[in-house]
Amino acid sequence: MLTMWRYLLLTLFGFSFESSDACCSPKQWSASIIDTVGEYNQGTDSASLAYVLRKYYYDGATDSIAYFEESSNTTFHAKTSTHVITNYQQGRRYIVLDNNCTVDVIKTQMPSACIPDNATHLGRHNYPAGVQVDMWFWEGKGEEGGRRLGVTVDTCLPLTEALLSTRSGRDFILRTSSYQNVTVGISDPTAFTIPTFCKTDA
Repeated sequence: MLTMWRYLLLTLFGFSFESSDACCSPKQWSASIIDTVGEYNQGTDSASLAYVLRKYYYDGATDSIAYFEESSNTTFHAKTSTHVITNYQQGRRYIVLDNNCTVDVIKTQMPSACIPDNATHLGRHNYPAGVQVDMWFWEGKGEEGGRRLGVTVDTCLPLTEALLSTRSGRDFILRTSSYQNVTVGISDPTAFTIPTFCKTDA
């Protein structure tokens, strides 16, 4: 089933394969991200659909990512507001939900700012106002199946993304993302401020 979805990610948009140099995004950037997330559980034969708005901040200078997330699950009629701060140098992730804080120990590395070496260039096309976008696709590791990412040609900033992943081999998750108001730098440094009620001795 994963193979089928990977094929869909490649063929859905009909790009021709061309050669192009991979790029790296700026060390710091900010964006508003609109996600559409579909999830299917093979074990229970159930599905759900959620719409997510994130204020997202990528800081490669401190190996940290922070975002404020508003999620609305239309299947289960559930809405949540979450603030997540991940510090990869410290190996900690702080998840703030309804004034409650959970601190997780993480051992993963900061997501790279660069298109990986194994990525395939799917082609180049134009957005309105003459913005040129390179489309890339690559296979992920572990539970991440395949990722299709569109980045600006001049600055390598993300504009569009589709990601297929699995969870415990039974959940299949397809997320499509639209990046808006993408700017270089951290537009809201307070996004990385850890609330005082978060315990840091996880």
